Amino acid sequence: MKLCYYHDNEGNFGDDLNAWLWPKLLPGVIQGIAKHGEEYYEENNREAALLYGIGTILDQRIPPLPVKFIAGSGVGYFSSPEIDEKYNIYFVRGPQTAKKLGIDPSKALTDPAILLREFIPEAEKIHEVSLIMHCDTAKSGYWKNIANDLGIHHIDPRAKDPLIVINDLIASKYVITESLHGAIIADAYGIPWLPINTMPHINQFKWHDWCQSINVVYEPANLVS
Repeated sequence: MKLCYYHDNEGNFGDDLNAWLWPKLLPGVIQGIAKHGEEYYEENNREAALLYGIGTILDQRIPPLPVKFIAGSGVGYFSSPEIDEKYNIYFVRGPQTAKKLGIDPSKALTDPAILLREFIPEAEKIHEVSLIMHCDTAKSGYWKNIANDLGIHHIDPRAKDPLIVINDLIASKYVITESLHGAIIADAYGIPWLPINTMPHINQFKWHDWCQSINVVYEPANLVS
């Protein structure tokens, strides 16, 4: 079975975490990586089985023929997939995803990235406050400069090794985040986090979906100009 997730050409630690986490959770089960996206649709349709984990990847770009195993993915981009007998849904990211898919609400657990705690212990806090932006926002470098001017530790979500980002996050006392997985990781380790929104491209649905899974109201500090 291949692990299927979205690949950003510049890197995004939340997505890239899949390749590190799932082989540890399911040793011997993952036999390769598949890329999620329209351009990989036909290639993925030739697979026997696909595992969908971390990411907003439950959409019409999932091919019909493989057996699908869903473990914590969410809806939020494109149209929702038609659920049929090829889907084995163990859990999804949140209540809004379950509602969109028309599945049992009890399957709305949370994002599987919280399972990092099974493998990575808490760390000494060396950063008072850290700022992590959405991967698209980070591309400009604008907020890195602001963080430096304010004396706030900046974390780039596009690091080629997702563990670099994880280790920086869990070494922070407080996290300001536009990245959903910045909040998810901080919350998993009991680190206070503040969501912000600086750009129109931020997907509000997936934030509300995950926040509802932990009974938190999503109320970001809105910095959109």
